[in-house]
Amino acid sequence: MKIFNLLIAICLSIPAYSQSFNIKGKIIDEQKESIPFANIALYHLSDTVNIVKGSASDLLGNYSFQNVESGDYILQISYIGYKTKSIPVTIDRDMVQNVILEVDAQLITEVVVEGKRSIRSIDKTSYTFSDTQIEKAENGRGLIATLPNLHIDRTSNTLSTINGKNILILINGIKATDDDLKLIPADKIKNVEIYDVPPMRYINDAENVVNVRTKPLDTGWSGNIYGTLGQMFSNASIALSYIKGDNKLTFNYGTHINMKRDIKDLESGHYNYAINEDQYIYDYIRESQSWGHQHNIGLTYSISKEDNYDFQIKALVNTSDEKLDANKNILFKQNEFQEERTGTLNDYKKTLVPTLDVYYSKILPKNNSISFNVVGSYFDNEQKTHSMESGSTGFDDKMSINNQKKTLIGEFVYEHGFTSANLSLGYRGHFNFLIQVSQVALCRLFHSA
Repeated sequence: MKIFNLLIAICLSIPAYSQSFNIKGKIIDEQKESIPFANIALYHLSDTVNIVKGSASDLLGNYSFQNVESGDYILQISYIGYKTKSIPVTIDRDMVQNVILEVDAQLITEVVVEGKRSIRSIDKTSYTFSDTQIEKAENGRGLIATLPNLHIDRTSNTLSTINGKNILILINGIKATDDDLKLIPADKIKNVEIYDVPPMRYINDAENVVNVRTKPLDTGWSGNIYGTLGQMFSNASIALSYIKGDNKLTFNYGTHINMKRDIKDLESGHYNYAINEDQYIYDYIRESQSWGHQHNIGLTYSISKEDNYDFQIKALVNTSDEKLDANKNILFKQNEFQEERTGTLNDYKKTLVPTLDVYYSKILPKNNSISFNVVGSYFDNEQKTHSMESGSTGFDDKMSINNQKKTLIGEFVYEHGFTSANLSLGYRGHFNFLIQVSQVALCRLFHSA
């Protein structure tokens, strides 16, 4: 009993019930005028990074959050041209919290603030920006983040909805990344289209689609570098772009490194089961370490002729390596028989995914357009596992699996715009070829206890 004499713990689980309440209110300015499309976020008082709930005020400035658990929170309201306001609130009942925003004198020189201008169409809302908004924004991504229901997620450092949902980004109708937005100067954004319902071709990609229309870009280089260093993991990314006329060449690299730490994860488990008339108990304590890294490399060439055609070819390579080492201390019982055991687990995974993506769209006369997209990818995953356990029924297992998959996706879309509706017709073909190679070396000893 060397292992389990160290600590005897009795854990009692007592169900706890927390009440939920509703909070609502209205966002107005100092002249008591409603502020529509203000971003409203609710944070736990102890965690001002992760949003609990998020929304945008409606046309009358109203907002509401339903089913909020009781507790202490920070209610944060932001809108371009006004000072961001953070209000501590204790939610222990249904409540009304109206908010008055003050004009930020550093952003404007006039009393009147020129707000967002929007035009609604059949399936989307198109936004343009004021000079004040453009001057304040660091880059294109920062400008777009001022739109209703959008913000920069401080944990992932990516554009996201205020309620944490992912966004599919398009630039001039072509799929793009968060880094691509950073490379666009704010004053080169013509307008932004936010779809109420994603177009059919993107219905499986994301719930929210944002299409950024740009003005002609200046010839020259642009770039962006980002990095974080932490005790548990580190992130870094670099994006470089060169533009000449209608041609654009972009290079992207990003990495995520999960460091190998001296501190180990501790896990315990208890199994009590019966086979026929035999009663078994299996208790264990496991210490484990996991580490690895991911790398993403991309090279993109595009040419865009406004109101004529768009062409893009993109090559991507994603790689990852993950490792896990674990040691187990085990107490095994079978009826009256009892023994202490040790075990180890070594797991290794390696993945390589190169992709080639070709896109072309053409605007035709009389509100017609066509587009096609071809994506080819190769998936190669290798996994090796070695698991051992001592004792009278000990074992030594080795397993190796290699999965290879080739995918080709082709898509053609025809669109026609009517006065009050859009017609989209298209075809998508999906072809897969899968290869799996498995090698298992098994040496397992069984003895009756």
